[in-house]
Amino acid sequence: MYKKIIINKIWQRNCLLITKVLKTSAMNISYYDFKNMPNQDQFSLVMNEGRIMNERTVNTLKYILYEVSHFTVEMIYNIQKDKIEGINVFQNKGAYAI
Repeated sequence: MYKKIIINKIWQRNCLLITKVLKTSAMNISYYDFKNMPNQDQFSLVMNEGRIMNERTVNTLKYILYEVSHFTVEMIYNIQKDKIEGINVFQNKGAYAI
């Protein structure tokens, strides 16, 4: 239990540091730069800087759709296990239409 608390505090501190570094450019990050980030950095950026567009719950999974910069990110969160199960990133091709 104590070990889990320490790990959670370290994780929260690291998320805050990453957020501070990325905050100025988060809403201008490209789809490709985002896809090349480590998973934990992607999760942090989306949850701290993304704008929730929609969410739904199916059984034990919660799907949350975020808008980040010029692309959309779907986070899949397992309610029972209290963890992120996956992430899907979509280009908003309509933004480039003339």
